[in-house]
Amino acid sequence: AIANLLPLREGETISSILSEFKRKGLVDDVRFARYFATRQMEMKPSGKRAILQKLKAKGVDLNLASQAVEQASEGKSELERALEVAHSRWTRLQDLPGAVRQRRLLGFLSRRGFSAEVVFQVVRQLEREE
Repeated sequence: AIANLLPLREGETISSILSEFKRKGLVDDVRFARYFATRQMEMKPSGKRAILQKLKAKGVDLNLASQAVEQASEGKSELERALEVAHSRWTRLQDLPGAVRQRRLLGFLSRRGFSAEVVFQVVRQLEREE
């Protein structure tokens, strides 16, 4: 089939090949976005913003990426996911002075893509739990 595409111009060849791959199910943005978002949540739990940015950088449509992230969240709120991530880190920072511990957790959660509002809620909640 690829030999038949050779007389076409380069752009037409690429389009033809992509169309053929899509028809055969080898290129599927929906499936890829779901897989990627789910793996990110499992392997390196992050905020929605970070996962959306990664999917967008990979060329996935923003609406499609948003749907995939919502499905991967499994009904958990951003706050619930941030608390899960923060608990183990908070424990590891236990021996540090309060302000240093706070600052490090704030930075860690921010780098993971959680919103500032969620990050501050998590820190306040963990401090209250002590």
